[in-house]
Amino acid sequence: MALPEQQNTPRRFYALDGLRGILALSVMLSHMVGVVTGWSEQRPLIGAYISVIYFFIMSGFVLTYAHKTNHKFLYFFLLRLARLWPLHCVTTLTMILIYAYNSRHMGYVAGHYIFDWKVILQNLFFLHGVTPHQFPLINDPSWSISIEFWASLLIPLIFIRIEPFKRLLIAGTFILLLCIQSAAGFIDMSFRGMFPFLLASSAIMLGSAVYALLTPERITKITTKNSFEVFLWICLASCLVGIYGQFHNKLDYLYILPFIPLMLIDFQPESSLIKKVFLSQPVQFFGFISFPLYLIHSSAIIIGLQYRSDSPVLSILMAGGLSIVISYLYAAFIDIPLYRAMKSKIKNLCHTP
Repeated sequence: MALPEQQNTPRRFYALDGLRGILALSVMLSHMVGVVTGWSEQRPLIGAYISVIYFFIMSGFVLTYAHKTNHKFLYFFLLRLARLWPLHCVTTLTMILIYAYNSRHMGYVAGHYIFDWKVILQNLFFLHGVTPHQFPLINDPSWSISIEFWASLLIPLIFIRIEPFKRLLIAGTFILLLCIQSAAGFIDMSFRGMFPFLLASSAIMLGSAVYALLTPERITKITTKNSFEVFLWICLASCLVGIYGQFHNKLDYLYILPFIPLMLIDFQPESSLIKKVFLSQPVQFFGFISFPLYLIHSSAIIIGLQYRSDSPVLSILMAGGLSIVISYLYAAFIDIPLYRAMKSKIKNLCHTP
């Protein structure tokens, strides 16, 4: 059962937008701190890889809501392609150009594979992590984008056709089995390299099940309790603890649990403090630029112009500031307008109202 369209359902999950922005910021800062600390295992935000699993869960939740009344596979496929591929293409090609410049000016180059046309095409066409064939990434964060694209297609194909409680049970079972299989938490390449895809699919299915289980009665029963606000803050703190310091072991899976209630922040009353925080302008700003920020920050890192060996903090601030500015400009003037235009054309093509 899907939550009916009424006052209980927000037209857009703005608090989740804000949460997504905070998670994208954590990934960016984790990578930048890693660069200036030599990727020390004691560095802050070493657990930001957990944020990527949270992205998958949110995608399952939001996409199930967005497509609950339209199960046309072609429409879903084209919308996901329009949303994810343009930025992925732009950032991949930008990384290649920066590496080409660096190679001519004694700068950092990850490897000669960067200029291999086969590797470039494999990166561009979302092939990483969805087959047993492995190849190097040009833009490291893009591994999750290709996996999310293909795994999200399971929503209209399979997930929404499964009764919500069974969907939750299946997702939980798969996640438990993956936990048992992996000794290194979320970072595992077993099943011939297909482990990340299986994990992403299970996380997306979990998010889909959580949304499908919502009813007005359940929402009212949960959100009208004063203790639920405190519970949400505890859940948020737990997730942030994991992002700050968790490091590749079976405890990774434990941090999935406190994230699930956070998807209900948008259903909180307007007086809710945690809702006000995530709807605040600074947090919403990061939500607005979250997708570009996630993929663009690697380019800011490899440019190297901001790196100051005498001041790691200044290096992070400069590279982070550059990433944020470019991400905003891209989101405001390219990403959002382009997606809206493509979405309109896709609706006309698929005869969708």
